[in-house]
Amino acid sequence: MNTLFRLLSYGKKYWHIFTAALVCMIVAGFISLLPSWLVKIAVDGLNMPDQHGRLFLLPKQLKSIVGSPSMSTNVSELLHLIPVLIVSAYFLDGILRFLYQFFIRYVGIATVRDIRNDLHYHLQKLSLSQVTKEMSGSYVSKITSDLVAVQSWVAETITTIFNDTSKAIFMFAWLLSVNWSLTLVGMIVIPLFIVPVINMAKKLRKLSRKGQENIGDISGYVQESLQNLKLTQAYNLETVRDSGFQSFNGKLFSTLKKTVLI
Repeated sequence: MNTLFRLLSYGKKYWHIFTAALVCMIVAGFISLLPSWLVKIAVDGLNMPDQHGRLFLLPKQLKSIVGSPSMSTNVSELLHLIPVLIVSAYFLDGILRFLYQFFIRYVGIATVRDIRNDLHYHLQKLSLSQVTKEMSGSYVSKITSDLVAVQSWVAETITTIFNDTSKAIFMFAWLLSVNWSLTLVGMIVIPLFIVPVINMAKKLRKLSRKGQENIGDISGYVQESLQNLKLTQAYNLETVRDSGFQSFNGKLFSTLKKTVLI
């Protein structure tokens, strides 16, 4: 949790861009539900015996609450307008999706740039004894592959979380307005999926951390092999070095295999 707060502290300077992305996500989540509802209205209008009557646009459960005449429209006019509204909804949804993905990815790469600058500055201040304790490849891995994982988390995971959450909220509210009792009955099964998903996420985080450590070990070992290539060839240690590399590579394979099984 401390690591998460430290990561979020780097994104404070980009709060205005993140806010714009969040607004785009929320609006896109609402607009993405409109085409299906417009299709329902069109089907209801086509099934009406009087094509010149008026059709209430909201669910029947809300008719007693919002009984305004402005919420109903002529069926024949609506049927001509619905195709345009559906195309417009998809078009606007695509624009908003592009905007929030651009904003979120910009925040991700900018945050990683700042972290990489600070990390490199910190490496310059390390003592020689600290550097010699670990393989130099582990430090290289922290600046390269580890930060790429952070960028992916910011750009992809956060986008998915907020996008799916906004859609779920609007969908839940709409289902409640359509049939609240059936919606509540359907929610009974949701807790059955929460616990397994949480346990799976914990295991994946542990394996991901271990995989990054394995990649750092491999990078350090390869760098040492290249630096000491003359000595290795002079003393015929190629087999020894190769067996050591296969050991590190086997550990990484074992870690990745566990992630596939999960």
